[in-house]
Amino acid sequence: GKIHTRIRIGGIHTRVEVRSMDIDFIFPLNTADVEKLFSASMNVTDMITIACGPEGLSLSVSDDALAGMKYTDPEITSERSMRSNFQLDYVVSALKGIKGNVLISLDNDYPLKIASNEPFTTVYYLAPRLIEGEAEE
Repeated sequence: GKIHTRIRIGGIHTRVEVRSMDIDFIFPLNTADVEKLFSASMNVTDMITIACGPEGLSLSVSDDALAGMKYTDPEITSERSMRSNFQLDYVVSALKGIKGNVLISLDNDYPLKIASNEPFTTVYYLAPRLIEGEAEE
């Protein structure tokens, strides 16, 4: 059935439904492919930019000490360009916790969904890191 909660607002019970988090663009990733990026960024609390478009997928760390640390895959493409920033340590922790093949859902400034069925069903949602003034550009 549908997930819902009953809450009391001003003496009236209202039904609140959880919104769907279905995103059109989903791509596979093996965590072993980005393991080098993880090990170099273990102690950095900065952000990671995940971008995909016609030119391919890229995961890049925005820290001066890790300049040049980037994972790219020209085989994973999307018709429209998408880009979101996330807290690096959260993404690293999520992918290290899953290990293996994962499915990642991506959209512009939208929560990142990381899902796996190995060894059991696991789903992580990570909120994007919004940069002040970015929406105005």
